[in-house]
Amino acid sequence: MNSTLGRFLGLALLIWVAAWLPIGLWVGDPDFVLTRVSRGTAERQIYQWLLYGGLILAFFYFRQKHAPPRPKWGKPLLFVGYFVQGLLATLVLRGVLTGLELVSWSVPDPSLFRVVEVVGGCLAVALVEEALFRGFLLGTLAQKLGFQKGLILSSALFALVHLFRPGDVVFKLAYGLGLFLLGYLLGSIAWHHNAIFASAGFHGGIILLNIGTQVVTFQPSLWSGAESEPVSGAVSLLLTLLYLGSWKKFASGKGSNEVERHEENVSKLSNP
Repeated sequence: MNSTLGRFLGLALLIWVAAWLPIGLWVGDPDFVLTRVSRGTAERQIYQWLLYGGLILAFFYFRQKHAPPRPKWGKPLLFVGYFVQGLLATLVLRGVLTGLELVSWSVPDPSLFRVVEVVGGCLAVALVEEALFRGFLLGTLAQKLGFQKGLILSSALFALVHLFRPGDVVFKLAYGLGLFLLGYLLGSIAWHHNAIFASAGFHGGIILLNIGTQVVTFQPSLWSGAESEPVSGAVSLLLTLLYLGSWKKFASGKGSNEVERHEENVSKLSNP
């Protein structure tokens, strides 16, 4: 199990570096496609196609040979329900930051190409990242370490891979904490429903607004965060914790016994 996970992570790292470094060297700025200024450029689109195309091939290869017992893809309808929740949660965050006059966003002029690009990008990122982090890493780590330890470690990896970008230490610590909490929430959703589609839906609702709108003004602060990333701010952290707590309370009355029994079975299989 350890060697399988190590090979997967090594291959994923190689795919990621091979997707952005050659492009950056070509344009004369190695980390160009990792920065926000590259959004909307052809270089960023090529990077995303190479990255997610390579990762999904790696995912299917390893999952076919070493598929963890949980979580599975689940019912597609869960994607729709959690997509709406992710969208609403992001709108609440933006509403608070706009009300505090810290951040404002605008929607670029819509066109058929832009709509297809945003929707396609939203689905690709949400499905690929959830398949990797919740469908393979969480399942594999939970099978080896138990659910809680697997959830914490997979959430830490989810945060870590998003930190390979410009920014000072304080920003990365705050941004990493925000991403860790988001990963913890997504992993909890996927595990509870035994459905990658559920966490992918919530993730997709967030991503749709992130790539479909653009920041007009951003005042860095403790509340709004830094580097035009509200996930690094206290408002985002507090709202994520509030949603996570509310969701756990609601979920505890729906199928929690079944989840607990499955976690016990996983633990027994992992530690005979």
